[in-house]
Amino acid sequence: MTTRTKRALGAIVAIGVIGGIVAANVIREKRSRTEVQTGTVETHDLTQVVTASGEVRPRRYVNVGPNVSGRIVELRVREGDTVEKGQVLARIESERYEAGERQSTAAVAAAQAELQRAQADLEGSKLAFDRTKQMHPDKLVSQQVYDQADAEFKMKTANVEAARRRVAQLQAQLDSTRDELHKTTVYSPMSGVVTNLPKEEGEMVIGAMSFNPTVLMTVADLSVMEAEVMVDETDIRNLALGQKAVVEVDALEDLEIEGEVTEIGASAIVRGTDGTQAQAQLGANTGNQPKDFKVKIVLKDPPARLRPGLNASADITTSTREGVLAVPIQAVVVREVDDEGNVVQA
Repeated sequence: MTTRTKRALGAIVAIGVIGGIVAANVIREKRSRTEVQTGTVETHDLTQVVTASGEVRPRRYVNVGPNVSGRIVELRVREGDTVEKGQVLARIESERYEAGERQSTAAVAAAQAELQRAQADLEGSKLAFDRTKQMHPDKLVSQQVYDQADAEFKMKTANVEAARRRVAQLQAQLDSTRDELHKTTVYSPMSGVVTNLPKEEGEMVIGAMSFNPTVLMTVADLSVMEAEVMVDETDIRNLALGQKAVVEVDALEDLEIEGEVTEIGASAIVRGTDGTQAQAQLGANTGNQPKDFKVKIVLKDPPARLRPGLNASADITTSTREGVLAVPIQAVVVREVDDEGNVVQA
């Protein structure tokens, strides 16, 4: 190999090494750079939206329960039936209360008869006392007879008063018994639709005055529906009453229902790790647990096929800006600069 050939080979190797170094530096520089997308600055209307999920509920509903305990002997409605206020919904066995009413009625009648006898005795005693009183100044009767007639009259008067009180007491007992008998019939407290009917004829129910009363059925007004959603604590500061919302129901595809925020919860609800939720108690240490707030959105013109309990999601518009200059978020880059404003690192 000649000297010229050796020099040529050395030059080629040197060029290759330099090229590799340059290529490595270029690749390293590209990796350290942030890719920037460009966009056109245009005028847009910007909207801030808070998204939350929950379920559809009637705004007004009543859990109907019996006022007395006993067995259901008659159910007059089915789930889905439309009812009117005051309509009979069910009946609870009433034999015991009917017997109590008969007993109380008889007791009142006996007390009234006793009152009439006491009043008759009082009339006779009054006549005897009046005659004695007329003869007493003329010394036609002794002082002892006069005192005895006076005492007899006062005693008869007291007997009448006691009989009257006895009648009033027994009448109050009769009214209470009749009220309990009346409560064996369950009436609808409002007009609406029976949306839940967990009980059947023949089942036992517990009255409202007990510790754990039975829910016989639920009657709801389906003309006004609302979405009850849970809003994350980081978004609740942006919400206000009257804000507009768009609600989508999972079961009703491609249907958007307009609504308005009507209620914002004042207390946080702790979101458990197992998906359960519980009201946050004052003084409880829940600082590291995520929390939500209950927000209610009244739906405008809800469709007839909307049913309570359906899952729903809501987009609540919290702020809008019209006619502002905007660029795509991908075109915004944060660069580090020195004190003189020169870019230090891209």
